[in-house]
Amino acid sequence: MRSLRLAALLALACASPSPYSVERCPSLRSLPPRPTDECAADPESVAYQDRLTALLTSASGPLALRAVLDERSRVASICAEGTARGMENARARRFLSANLGDVWALAPGPSCLAGRRLDLDRRHALLVRIERTEAQCRSEMRGSGGAFRQDGGQLQSSARGTPSALDRRLAPNACIGARLAWLFAEQRGSLWELSARARAGDPGVLLFAPMEGSAPPPAQARLVAYTCSRLGNREALLACMQLMRWELLE
Repeated sequence: MRSLRLAALLALACASPSPYSVERCPSLRSLPPRPTDECAADPESVAYQDRLTALLTSASGPLALRAVLDERSRVASICAEGTARGMENARARRFLSANLGDVWALAPGPSCLAGRRLDLDRRHALLVRIERTEAQCRSEMRGSGGAFRQDGGQLQSSARGTPSALDRRLAPNACIGARLAWLFAEQRGSLWELSARARAGDPGVLLFAPMEGSAPPPAQARLVAYTCSRLGNREALLACMQLMRWELLE
């Protein structure tokens, strides 16, 4: 009987991830919230996050990392947002897991970080999610034979049902249009244009996301784009996006 119980415990231990392993991140709804704005701006919090980022990003490869702190403001777990390249992500997570000794030994952070989530590069994390969404949409389109309307089946801008240029930028296909939870901004001539796709590596391209936990909740991407597109300067664009409860990720 004792040997059976021991075998069961060993099997459970083997099936459970190591507390020091880096797993793929679950949905944000199942993770703790980010620090409050006041806490995030505190110099001690900034210094702690900079230290944590320095320890992690040198070994992170293509991964975008999130750290969860416990009630003592110590690092309790680290998860990774991977790109669409699954095997490369798995190798990067294994390498990272083997090089985190200094992270687990890191002294506690400020008390306001207790029980919070730190997104170590929010822009990179969102770009990773966008890449994965694009890959999923390509797969769905292949599976359906590409049978998606260019306007997403819902973006109609005139009585004739012809999608506008902005409609097409927001929904290059129905799959992207249905999942759009980000907006790129590029300056074209003297005006800023918002779209679902852009050359993200271009330093002039801005990336916006809905504010997490805002009340009232952020506006939908299409309403934001129609309200804030074609503004003449960056300051006006940022002000408009803030009114829509969207934030710039830098």
